[in-house]
Amino acid sequence: MQTKGERMKILLYGDVYWDASGYAKILSDLIPEFLKAGHEVRQVGLNYNGVSKREELIQVYPTRVWGVKSHWAPEALEVAIKDFEPEIVFTIGDYFALPEIVQVLSAPTKVSFKWIHYGVMDGEPFNKDLISATSWCNYHLYQADFTKRTVENAIPGIRGKTIYPAVNKEVFHPLEEKEKEELRKNLRVDETFNVIFVGRNQYRKNLPALFTAIKKVHKIIPNIRLIHHSIPTVDPSGAPNSYDLETIIREMDIEKLVSYIPVTEGGILSFEVVNQLYNLGDLFVLPTMGEGFGLPLTEAMACGLPTIGTDFSAVTEVIGDRGLLAKVAEYVYVEGNLRHAVVDTDDLAQCIYRLSGDQDLRKTCIEKGFKFTDTLTPDKVAKRILNVFEEVVKKDYQPKAVE
Repeated sequence: MQTKGERMKILLYGDVYWDASGYAKILSDLIPEFLKAGHEVRQVGLNYNGVSKREELIQVYPTRVWGVKSHWAPEALEVAIKDFEPEIVFTIGDYFALPEIVQVLSAPTKVSFKWIHYGVMDGEPFNKDLISATSWCNYHLYQADFTKRTVENAIPGIRGKTIYPAVNKEVFHPLEEKEKEELRKNLRVDETFNVIFVGRNQYRKNLPALFTAIKKVHKIIPNIRLIHHSIPTVDPSGAPNSYDLETIIREMDIEKLVSYIPVTEGGILSFEVVNQLYNLGDLFVLPTMGEGFGLPLTEAMACGLPTIGTDFSAVTEVIGDRGLLAKVAEYVYVEGNLRHAVVDTDDLAQCIYRLSGDQDLRKTCIEKGFKFTDTLTPDKVAKRILNVFEEVVKKDYQPKAVE
């Protein structure tokens, strides 16, 4: 039996760690810390075809190869387990992926490793069709209490805890004031009040609601500008999952109020550029219909931006009293009977207006944001997760399905 502090063999499963997704970013923060702690780490990299895009930190098993029939690549996962013989298999992603890989990871075929899932729910309730697969994990880590409540309401007695994802403050941080002023001047946004959005262009992010709020606020803040970076996306089946933002902006007649920061060659904006983008801003807004966490919120806080988000899902606890929460206008049900929230654009506009002029409120939000993100550095988050790994192995936790 392994004891605390011993070297572990950890197999990660999720979006390949240099990708542009939030899951990939979480892994890219954790991997160096796992390695520093002396553990052996490999990954089954979703979307990876075997051609490295950068110097390898760890060995990555490709999934976009001959013989793999789906995006979730259970065949590649099985090969990796047999080859690596890990003590921990750490999967990170949406719960709807679990039925695709559960047969590889569940008893009685698995005998030597513990399966820990780091999951998110961006809406509620938990889909009953996922209960069986979810019950085969030895332990659950939740990226927010919202997910914890949603899963535990569906599977009473399931074992797990919440650990918020890390934010790397060496990457996301305020620039020196002189550098910030020069950057804003060079991009001709030095005389505007800049609202920032960073995130995928997908329906759930609800960018048109932010466009609507900006148009409303423009009547009382004439120099307002929205600066956004939003990568178009598709769902795992390859179907489009993005708005035609250019058309929407044109139809709303707000072209002069919106600036778009395009991706660089290769489809990924460097962290350095994203940090500069946050530093162009006066506040950050996430008009989402639902989030499992909302990494851009803590990135923006680490850069010294007050934040605004929809008062629903994990956003409610991540922002808390560190920013403003815009009211929900109505709830809608999407695929899988998942309930999402539609933000009230009048209240969103009012929140933007409040944080544009109330300097005491801005200062309080910035200070609380800094304090919160100080608790989420990669070394601290990795230590919390590694402690769970050691506990699960030492106490030989069994899946809820077995119990």
